This record gives sequence, structure tokens and C-alpha cells, in this order.
Amino acid sequence: MRSVQFSILMMVALGLTFAACDNAGPASNTGDANTNATEDAAVSIANAISLDGGGALDVAMAASGVAADAPKNGRSGCEHERSYDENTFTWTRYIECERGNPDGLFYALFSRTATYQFLSGDAPVQYPDQAEAVNFDIVDGEGLRIAPGFVHELLDIGADLHVDDLH
Repeated sequence: MRSVQFSILMMVALGLTFAACDNAGPASNTGDANTNATEDAAVSIANAISLDGGGALDVAMAASGVAADAPKNGRSGCEHERSYDENTFTWTRYIECERGNPDGLFYALFSRTATYQFLSGDAPVQYPDQAEAVNFDIVDGEGLRIAPGFVHELLDIGADLHVDDLH
């Protein structure tokens, strides 16, 4: 008997909850515009920093030199080249990755060329374990990322960064 009373009480409570929510009224155009702008900004930021879509995290991984000749995170689809100029003490790193199917739902194709020069004081050194700072330049890059709901194409990218206090 108590379970029947409890069930009826729960149905009445749920009915009141849904009836109270029905009074919200139609959404205003301003709210929809703000929501769309927020969603657009979130997608843009996610694309800009994405790890597998040619974003800033990909560039950082390419510059780090960690597992330079191995597929990133154990995945295939990336080609790496790295060279060292003894005259300028500058490393040049090229990475090109293609992931997914260009005719499928998800696809990414991107490339980056970057140079980095490690410094001990003001003097360039060959390896990062000897360095206190690094000059890092993104020389060139492009990319294409396709996912449900958007296509993002990067035609050109560049940067000139100096980082101190390496440990």
C-alpha cells in the first residue's frame, strides 16, 4: 500500500515540476545569438589548440623533439624530418600528418616547419640539456580539419617566440 502511495506522490511531484518549467516562454534572439557566438568561440579555441588537428599542441609536440622519429603517441600518419645547421646552431623541424578519411566524418591534414635554437646565456648550444633559453620560430604551416558541423582550413601560420628559464 505504501509503495502505491509513494508512486502516486512521485508522479504528482514530477507533474508539478514539468508544469512549472513550461512557463519559461520563448527564447529571445539575443540569447540564441549569444549561445551561437559562445559555441563558435569554443570550436575556434578547440581547433587552435587541438593535439591531433594541427593546433598549438601539435606544434609544441613537433618542437619538443620527444620521440622525433617515432609516430606521435604510437599512431601512424605522421612524417617527421629534423636537421641541424652547425653554422647557426639551429634545428629545423618539419612535420606532416594526415589522419582519418578525407571522404569520412573526421579528417585532419596539417604540416608545420619550425626552427629552434637553444641558448646558454647568449651563446647558442646544440642540445636542450645544455640550454637556459630557446628561440622558437614557426616558419610555415597549413592545415585542414573536417568534422561534423565544420570545416577549418589554415592557410598560413607563423610565430617568433623566445622562452627563458628552461629546466
